[in-house]
Amino acid sequence: MKDRAKTAGSSSTRLKRILYTASGLLLLAPVYFTWSGLNPTPIQPLAQQALGPFTATPTPMDELPPYPQGNGFRKDYSVVFCDDCTQHIRVAHLAIQPNAPTLPENEDGILHGSRYLQHVHATAPAQVVSEDRLWLTIQDWKGQVWQTSWPVSSAGD
Repeated sequence: MKDRAKTAGSSSTRLKRILYTASGLLLLAPVYFTWSGLNPTPIQPLAQQALGPFTATPTPMDELPPYPQGNGFRKDYSVVFCDDCTQHIRVAHLAIQPNAPTLPENEDGILHGSRYLQHVHATAPAQVVSEDRLWLTIQDWKGQVWQTSWPVSSAGD
């Protein structure tokens, strides 16, 4: 009789240990996901390119496809310009499309932010294809316009 009670108590203790260990491991999951969320893998910027007197380095904000917003699709980028360049830029526009765009009449794809880092919700098609390019158009205060582009395959899409 003692052996049977000892065996039953031993298996109950073993089950409690397993449950205790499992609950401890379960408590570690939020720590891992919080750490992952606060320390994301950095996305590499695209190659720096010159546009007249300016240089620009765009970086996709994520590796996801364009998302629907308003009347079209958008993809978020940050753009770093050369030192003291932003004070000479009247407007800058970023878009994903196959051909060079003109400056838009509305605010779609217009860069905004500080002199250190510009942010943009670039206009994009619903499905990005290999013929598409990431186009940056800059107009200075004298009215001169410069354009450059990056292959979309290197733009994180």
